Amino acid sequence: MVINNRSKIDLTEIHKETLIERIFKFLAILMVIIFPIALVFCFRVVKQYKRAVVLRFGRVRCDSPAGPGIIWVVPCTDNVVFIDLRTQSFNLAPQEILTKDSVTVHVDAVVYFHVTNPLSSLLNVQSHKKATELLSVSFLRNILGQYTLSELLSNRVLISDACRKIIDKGTVAWGVEVERVEIKDVILPFELQKAMAAEAEGARIAKAKIIEAEGEIKAAENLKEAAKLMMENPKAMLTILKVLFYKMHTPNENDENVRLHQESQHPSFSASPIDLEKCSPRSHRPRLQVNKGKDKLIEKFLIFLSILLVIIAFPLSLICIFVISRQFERAIILRNGKVHKNRAFGPGLLFYLPCVDSVKFIDLRTFCYEVPPQEALTRDSLTVSVDAVVFYKVFEPVWAVINVTNYRIATQFLASTTLRYALGTTKLSDLLINRPVISQQVLELMKNITKEWGVEVVKVEIKDIRLPLQLQKAMAAEAESTRLANAKIIVAKSEIETARNLQLATSILMDNPMCMQVIISTHICLTAVLLLARWSNSSIV
Repeated sequence: MVINNRSKIDLTEIHKETLIERIFKFLAILMVIIFPIALVFCFRVVKQYKRAVVLRFGRVRCDSPAGPGIIWVVPCTDNVVFIDLRTQSFNLAPQEILTKDSVTVHVDAVVYFHVTNPLSSLLNVQSHKKATELLSVSFLRNILGQYTLSELLSNRVLISDACRKIIDKGTVAWGVEVERVEIKDVILPFELQKAMAAEAEGARIAKAKIIEAEGEIKAAENLKEAAKLMMENPKAMLTILKVLFYKMHTPNENDENVRLHQESQHPSFSASPIDLEKCSPRSHRPRLQVNKGKDKLIEKFLIFLSILLVIIAFPLSLICIFVISRQFERAIILRNGKVHKNRAFGPGLLFYLPCVDSVKFIDLRTFCYEVPPQEALTRDSLTVSVDAVVFYKVFEPVWAVINVTNYRIATQFLASTTLRYALGTTKLSDLLINRPVISQQVLELMKNITKEWGVEVVKVEIKDIRLPLQLQKAMAAEAESTRLANAKIIVAKSEIETARNLQLATSILMDNPMCMQVIISTHICLTAVLLLARWSNSSIV
């Protein structure tokens, strides 16, 4: 009996759960319940053009920077910071700068940069973009203050390159590389603009006076030669009087004023060529190469879960797994943050996996951007306002997504700065005569830069060139003086030809003395008849 009771007591103690067992059981049930939810917080997708820096308990995890693709993080212990590796740009507000020759000017610029070391850009500086912007402002002031105003206006490219090198040295510790620095505009004080305009106007007026004086000299020389010919043949005066008398009394409908001589050939374009090699990017090939390695096991597992979810939710999942790419579009599918199959898809109906794929559409049509009027100083220090139209399109959608933050804004900024640069290396006369040549230069320079972004500049057209009113008056005075001088030269040359012809006619008359008597008699008779006709108000039949 005792033994049986003891055995019963042992059985009850065996089936009784302890506190630790209950805790483990609760944790197991909890893990089963929250496992699908935990997947959302344990996996993060890093896109092709980004890198992820994972901080575990405040320290950098050993596999950082991670990506592109899917990365594993531990909730509540890991903090993920994404760093964009694409080219970024920012505008520098107009900076008031005192040049080396004590002239106050306002200069604004555009800076292009990208991150080369994600760890340094996160750990060595609070905000690499803001720090780069502030450093660019200070360095721009210091560098431009070392140049005179004339050097600043004529050597923008060299100064921009010097600024880029110095700013790049300062941002190396932050993991940032400065690609380009473009000086957009140099704004002069109003009084200085008036003085420069007055100087240009004075130079053109002086040139016009010199041209007019040269015309007077040439006309005087020609008249001197004509007078010399007349002095050698005194009887030629009688022939001149005959011609004048005949033209006075004989109407001639075809008689016209002396036409101004028009230049048949224009001066060839002599602007200094643009050095495309100095302004071109380091490489036309995108920095971010698509990862060609095999997917990780976890990536395949998530793709399998996504396909399984589509099958379970069928037919409701049909709404979420298809997307339409129009005829003029291409779709870039980022699967787990990587460019799927390293190419663009479309047009037509495309299949993608929810929660795994993200789709970006790129329009392949030609875009038209109207560049606002840009005030710039030409090579001969004249202020002009020029606006243009730029036509561009995307030829490589993958590069347009992974190599630049916003290809449209970057192309528009580049159009403004490149147009200003082209104007600064061209004389005003060449700018007015050879617009297509300048447009072609801007086109070639932009093509060489935007190729890295997958963008092709199709055409650049200069719309209008507006000159200051004072300069327009000076140019009008110069053109008027040039035409008047040409007119005087033409008249003087005609006097020479007339004198030569009269000399020939006089020599003929001198060889026949009786002709002079006939001419005199004829003139007397004609004069008498004309006077009689006017007195009697009758016409001669």
